[in-house]
Amino acid sequence: MKPFANSRQWLLVLGLALSLGLPQAAFSQGAPQASRKPISEAEILDLLQAGVSPSRAADLVNQMGIDFLVTPEVEQRLRSAGATDELLEAIRKRSVASPQAGERFEQGRRLFQQGDYAGALKEFEEAEKLAPRWAEVHAERAAALDATENYVEAALAWKRYVQLAPTASDRKQVEERIQEKIRALVRKGFDAYTTQRFGEPEGDNAIFWARQVRRVEPDHPTAKELENRAAIAWENEAKLALSQQQFEAARQIYQKLAAVFPENSAYPAALAAIEKQGKTAAQLARAQQAFNAGQYGEPPGENAIELSRQILQADPENASARDLEVRAVAAYEGLARRAVEGNDRKRAVEIYLRLASLFPARGEYRQRASRLQTTDILAVHYHGMKRRMRFPLPVKFEHKGCWGTLRLSPQGVQFVGTGGNDARVDNFSVSLQGLRGGTAEMGRPGALDDNFAASGIHMTNIITLSSGKEAKFYVSTDAVNAFRAYSAEFWGWKWETRVPTKRRVK
Repeated sequence: MKPFANSRQWLLVLGLALSLGLPQAAFSQGAPQASRKPISEAEILDLLQAGVSPSRAADLVNQMGIDFLVTPEVEQRLRSAGATDELLEAIRKRSVASPQAGERFEQGRRLFQQGDYAGALKEFEEAEKLAPRWAEVHAERAAALDATENYVEAALAWKRYVQLAPTASDRKQVEERIQEKIRALVRKGFDAYTTQRFGEPEGDNAIFWARQVRRVEPDHPTAKELENRAAIAWENEAKLALSQQQFEAARQIYQKLAAVFPENSAYPAALAAIEKQGKTAAQLARAQQAFNAGQYGEPPGENAIELSRQILQADPENASARDLEVRAVAAYEGLARRAVEGNDRKRAVEIYLRLASLFPARGEYRQRASRLQTTDILAVHYHGMKRRMRFPLPVKFEHKGCWGTLRLSPQGVQFVGTGGNDARVDNFSVSLQGLRGGTAEMGRPGALDDNFAASGIHMTNIITLSSGKEAKFYVSTDAVNAFRAYSAEFWGWKWETRVPTKRRVK
């Protein structure tokens, strides 16, 4: 008997001895335990060359199986090494592949040599289905996959080949091919990363290629680092989209991140936050649209103030909603002031009452509405000695049987007649004659002067008809006080008390 060439031969002989019931003491105590892996063609040749009888080798084949396909060429090599019909029959029965698998395998080889890699791959895949433990078919399928640049599946097929044929003579070269394909996949991943294809397009992005590497080598450190960096960069794209109010773009990225990394709970939380931000942004846009349309405080439910306040109820720190509410209130108050200046007190009262209902804690709105409802305050363009002033002043007029309200407006002094002979008279001029006291014609000498002195207003003009005929007028103390309060509130006027010299105008 020839000496054993390697430990594998020793294991095979040990397995043979055990299968035949030989005493284990016949072998050295340091011998390893018998392997249960299928036997290769080379190992059977080694046994025959070592002097093991073909019948004993047949018992070992029946016990452990084989991992190669029996072809006429294989049978010829075994016969040359001393295989008998008994051994060959046992080998045929335990062959890893059926004749049909062998036919598909050979057809695949022929197509591969002709350059038809897709056709060859199809044949090898069919052979693999028929003989999944046939090592050579995995090696040939890997070559076809490599030729079609499907590096991942090629590397996986070569890994399967090495697993099924651990003692294959080309194992070292095959393992180097696997590493070569891994390096190619890593390069694809870094190319995608540098061109900012972090998670898209599908099938050609940094995360995809990193995961392809990890299919072949799950703990590959470079692939793991690349996947992590790409995920962070992709999420940063989503955050940038959020900062630019591009909620849909951010939502799509986070949705894909959540699908790729289902174990990361941060992505669903980000999606929920985006949903909330998107809703808030839509509400804010709706409020801004109402503001742009001049719907500051009405109609109810569809105005800038109420819509802004709805946002603030859910998000009290929302600066945009707070700013819009402040601007809407200021604009609504501006409408009320312009209504007062245009003598549309009814509209002004409506606005102030609406503001009072929106802000019940702000009592000034209801006070303004009450003042407008009880005081006849009109917008006045009053011509002074050296400058123009505007202020509200209720004035009444009497002249030759005409009566009504004298309105001093930005367009001039006007009389709204209600009857009498001169009801059409409506334009008046302002003279520069000083009025320092009352006259007998007013019925209450000095009363006008006293009222103005008490109010701190110094009257310097007298109203006359355009025809030159003097007209009578009077101003109540309540009206003057109301005017002082109004002008101070709306225009910030500061009044100086000036007591005029009492004298009569002849």
